[in-house]
Amino acid sequence: MAIIKDFTELIGLLDGRLTLLREAIMDMDVKPGSIATTWLGKWATYIRGEKTFSSNNLKSYAHREIIRVHFGYRAKSELGGEHYAVVMDVGNNPNNPTLTVVPLSSLKPGKNVHFNNVDLGNKLITDINPHTGENLAKSGTSEAVIQQLTCIGKQRIVRPLNTGDPVLGFVPPEKMREIDKNCK
Repeated sequence: MAIIKDFTELIGLLDGRLTLLREAIMDMDVKPGSIATTWLGKWATYIRGEKTFSSNNLKSYAHREIIRVHFGYRAKSELGGEHYAVVMDVGNNPNNPTLTVVPLSSLKPGKNVHFNNVDLGNKLITDINPHTGENLAKSGTSEAVIQQLTCIGKQRIVRPLNTGDPVLGFVPPEKMREIDKNCK
């Protein structure tokens, strides 16, 4: 990788990369294109906030807790965009800027849970919109997508953020034992 010598060279390189990115997004279907462009805006916010972001201001996340995460734009079959996830860390310290999670996905009616994943059943998540009172979580069956176990920066957490924020839910202990076992 070549070393950039000055800001003018950096801007020229950036312009070329942005042109490639625009062309790639224009070739996408609407859904992945939407996820990609939304992610670019989020990513810019994350970059701008990196110097001032402190995970100390966030709540302490518990093992089994369900949170909402923005996974960004990810390749092909990787889950991208906003998804619920289960916290894998035991005794997560707010000073730690990262968190290990397993993404959750809803199943379309008639589709079976993948053999590597864990069926979490129905109505596991309560994510109430404070303005409308509606549950934002889909009411169908959820599965823990084990093969996509990942570590995220806490900047990616959408909610809950503060100790007083409503908890979205917890994976039942027997299902969490299955997730823990399958993640090894």
